[in-house]
Amino acid sequence: MPGAESDAAKAVQSIRSEPLTKPRSSIPGSLDFAAQASEARRLLLVAIVFAIFGVLALVRAVVGVKALAGESLYFIIPVITIGIATAIGSRALVLRAHANGKLMPMWFWVINLFEELMIPTGGILILIIDPRVSGFDAIGAPVILTYGVLITLSVLRLRVWMCMLAGTAAGLMHLALYLAAVHWDSD
Repeated sequence: MPGAESDAAKAVQSIRSEPLTKPRSSIPGSLDFAAQASEARRLLLVAIVFAIFGVLALVRAVVGVKALAGESLYFIIPVITIGIATAIGSRALVLRAHANGKLMPMWFWVINLFEELMIPTGGILILIIDPRVSGFDAIGAPVILTYGVLITLSVLRLRVWMCMLAGTAAGLMHLALYLAAVHWDSD
């Protein structure tokens, strides 16, 4: 069967023509592409979480909670808005890359993780700096719950190390906020 041999030879040749160094992660349908699709949904949830915390901040200000009365609210709302815009912008980039069959680089995910964690950190820091609010009341503000929500949502990244990085970074950021509260309360 000369035709069968030539077909087999063509199949072997096509396999040989494929580069051996092609990373598995660039194959559509791989775990990395599944993680990227999950990331698009996760970023939508992050934007929704930030929006909910923004609405809760406005409600607390209207009700008259001392911590959110006055100038601090004018600084906290833009921080939350930046968080929502960042999540929506990152989602657009991820969806575009996914539609083109490309993976976002790993540095994008790490930077995105720190951007998300900086939103509650910024909100708490604004409260710590506010002279009407005790620094220790600020680090115990309800926005602290955002860290837990973001760490929980990082599970959807489908990478254990990213979840552990989110938890570690959130803990270190909260420690830095505690030290800032001690500094501002001692002055």
